[in-house]
Amino acid sequence: MPISEDKIKAANNRLVTTDQPYWCASCAAGLIAVIVWPYLPAAQVLTIFATLLVADRQLSFISVRFWRDEGRDQHAGYWEKWLFAGNLIAGTIWGLVCAVLYLQLPESPQLLVGMTLILVIGGWSIAHIPSVKCILAFSLTATAPLVFATLTEREFDDYIIGLVAPLFLTAVLRHARVVSDAYRASLEISS
Repeated sequence: MPISEDKIKAANNRLVTTDQPYWCASCAAGLIAVIVWPYLPAAQVLTIFATLLVADRQLSFISVRFWRDEGRDQHAGYWEKWLFAGNLIAGTIWGLVCAVLYLQLPESPQLLVGMTLILVIGGWSIAHIPSVKCILAFSLTATAPLVFATLTEREFDDYIIGLVAPLFLTAVLRHARVVSDAYRASLEISS
């Protein structure tokens, strides 16, 4: 007997919000601040750091609210939309901040900012692997501004970063789809 979509959404929501303090992304926000510190005024660096932290923490807030809702599994679609929106907001903030930094900085820190964002996308994708929607919401909105920024620079190294980001994203999404399908099949078998 096939499992219902609501039960799959409920299970995905539980997995995506379990143990998600977003500490790794917060560490990456600190790393971005350290990378840009020598090149930007201190107030701007602190604003960038705070903005990236807020992007991470709004998802922590959604996760806490999810776990406090005793009827969370009965309206799984509602929480799935909130988690999708939270990932969309976080990905957009990360992507825009890193793209603006990429365009502002000299070559060496540019590459470090680009690679840090790619690592955040990878870590974020692993943490959200049960929900391909959440991965897409974060990863596409984080990758697109970086790719655009690299293409406007017109240097060979920039094109490499611009190519690595979508290739990495494609690999992550393919793997996420396989894991998601296997997870769905295991849920159906165990029902």
